[in-house]
Amino acid sequence: MALYFVEAGTALAVGTNIIRDQFFTIAPVPRILRKVGYVGSTNPADAGYACLIGPTQVLNGFNTTGGANIVPTADVDMLEVNEIIPPNVPLSFPVTVAGNTAQTVLAIDIANLPPQAMRRGRR
Repeated sequence: MALYFVEAGTALAVGTNIIRDQFFTIAPVPRILRKVGYVGSTNPADAGYACLIGPTQVLNGFNTTGGANIVPTADVDMLEVNEIIPPNVPLSFPVTVAGNTAQTVLAIDIANLPPQAMRRGRR
C-alpha cells in the first residue's frame, strides 16, 4: 500500500489533471485504487474532481473539508473506491469544479496486486 499526497494549486482550471506529472499515474503492474480523499479550498464541496481509470470514470467527488493547510483523514475524508487499475492504464483526476482561493490536497491510496489477480477475472 502507498498513500500519495498531491498538493494542488489554488487556480486549477476545470479539466486540469490534478496528478499530472506524478510518477504513480501509470505502472506496468496491476494495482488497486483503495481510497481517495480531497480537502482544502474555502468550504466543503466547493471544489470537485473526477477519478478516471483509463477512459472510465469511477468516481465523481468533492472536497470534504474546507480550509488551507489540511490533510485528508482516514475516518472523515477518505472515500472507499476499490477499483482495479490494469497494467499500463493511466489514472487521472481532472478538476470538475474549480476551487476557490485556498490550496487543495488530494490523497490517493494505491496498492500493487499480484499478477495472478488479473488472471482470476477481477474487474
